[in-house]
Amino acid sequence: MELSQQTILHVDDYEPGRYARTRLLQQAGFHVREADAGLPALRLAIECRPQLAILDVNLPDMSGFEVCRRLKQAPATAGILVLHLSATKIEPADQVQGLETGADAYLVEPIEPEVLLATVRAMLRAQQAEQALALITAQEEERRRVARELHDDIGQRLAALLIEIEMVQKTHSANGDLDGSLKSMTLQLQSLSDDVGSMSHRLHPTVLEDLGIESALRELVAEFRRIHSMEVSLECGRLADTLPVAVSTALYRIAQEALRNAAKHANGAPVSLTLTETEGRVRLVIEDSGPGFHFDAPRRDGALGLISMRERARMAGGKLLVRTRPQSGTSIEVSVPFASA
Repeated sequence: MELSQQTILHVDDYEPGRYARTRLLQQAGFHVREADAGLPALRLAIECRPQLAILDVNLPDMSGFEVCRRLKQAPATAGILVLHLSATKIEPADQVQGLETGADAYLVEPIEPEVLLATVRAMLRAQQAEQALALITAQEEERRRVARELHDDIGQRLAALLIEIEMVQKTHSANGDLDGSLKSMTLQLQSLSDDVGSMSHRLHPTVLEDLGIESALRELVAEFRRIHSMEVSLECGRLADTLPVAVSTALYRIAQEALRNAAKHANGAPVSLTLTETEGRVRLVIEDSGPGFHFDAPRRDGALGLISMRERARMAGGKLLVRTRPQSGTSIEVSVPFASA
């Protein structure tokens, strides 16, 4: 969700101040719901589930600290960010009390409009980053779980079934019709077993943890060539140290998504991957000479993929840069810092 599309609950019993801040937030594109006391604010929080609440500390029915405490204690509203504002509770002890009660930030009035907007946006960006990290972590855990089940359960059962068919073949080798049927079944089961193994590997490539990013990328490129019959090259420089798993995973998933996008949109053009490491930063570049695209043009396919790649790079502490224009190909570059062992 774009920051400007998010909902803010604004709670203040001083109407002129509330009106001015609400107008400021609305002009910045936020949806704003208002309350002039603590109890109405708590009801609105449950009703509209805002991403952030701006709470005046001095309210007529209860303190903003108490409103914050109740919001953070209730499971339905615990994820709402709280920004305290106050023109009277301005001492360091007041700010400490507000933050320790559960507030995520505390500003003392008077506040410049630009500072308020910048603080709100920074808080929402941080929240989005945390949510994205949690989602990516959950996705990787689910990939590992499904990969294990495919390998340990379905893969083993298919292997056992293949052995049983081979035994039946040996027992009834004189029956030509049956032997032909069993051979056909064996080929189909072997193909299915290979597909399950390939699916398990794509979900969670163990080579990434066992042998590192270079070997994992070489396997990915080989598989991509086989499946899509496209020309793909990989050039790897010398990596000084073993990369942290989090960095390797981010690079692998970005390469995986970039190749997937190339298969859809590059019209069969050659794709090259380059992996290098310099001065504590690892750099991966994926380039194709396909048709490219306009960034500003509406895109149904690939938009979520680009968002996912950017988020993975950011979660690893790096940056992702996309260069493209119509008829000039596409270049995706990710650069991630890492600490040497």
